[in-house]
Amino acid sequence: MNRNVSSYDNQLTGVLSISNADDGSICDNKCDDISTSLLESSSENCNDSYTTTRSSLFTVPSYYPKLFCIISTGYMLPWTGINTRVDIYSKLYGSQFFVYLNVVFYLTGLPVCLLANYFDQNFDQKYTSKNTFVIRNLLCLLVITCLVICIPYCESSNEIILVVGILAFFTWGIHGSQSKLAVIIDGNAQTYQQIGFVLPAVMVLIMTMIFPTESESDCRGYFIVMATCVILCNIYS
Repeated sequence: MNRNVSSYDNQLTGVLSISNADDGSICDNKCDDISTSLLESSSENCNDSYTTTRSSLFTVPSYYPKLFCIISTGYMLPWTGINTRVDIYSKLYGSQFFVYLNVVFYLTGLPVCLLANYFDQNFDQKYTSKNTFVIRNLLCLLVITCLVICIPYCESSNEIILVVGILAFFTWGIHGSQSKLAVIIDGNAQTYQQIGFVLPAVMVLIMTMIFPTESESDCRGYFIVMATCVILCNIYS
């Protein structure tokens, strides 16, 4: 009799434990379902609010993204134009001079990136990005224009390297600002910015056909026309 009672108790205990385990798993599954649904709903709400906020803050006219093509053409044209005159500089200062120019131009981009990060964390938050971007872009294009005019009057390799270094500083500075703006602006701003990188090659080809010789007059005319194009890009942008 006692053996039967004990076996019955064991069976009852096993059934209760299984039942409790099933109830626990069911509760866990329900909790998981509820938490998942809450997360999905909150995620959808966040996405909706982000989309609404983005559309309300960055709604711009349809022509605005196309201006990135003009701006990028303006600040990439001088460096492209200098590269097409590399044969002149190589004859004057040696075949390695072109390598020096590229090293100076592209290595300058690193400190400019660090400086841009400093401005983003300090000046942009204090004076708003809208004001700082406008001032930064106008200043960079103005300095680039002045440097283009100075290039044909450089009389030594050191002067040219110095001008290219300053040109690189302001070129990468405006490039960083425009790249950030192109990301947040609605439309195909990034696409037009990339088109602006290609257009200087076409413009330089045309200017080379107009000023084909290596004479001093053609060289000055070449860079004066280039500076005029940068000024026009500055005005229209």
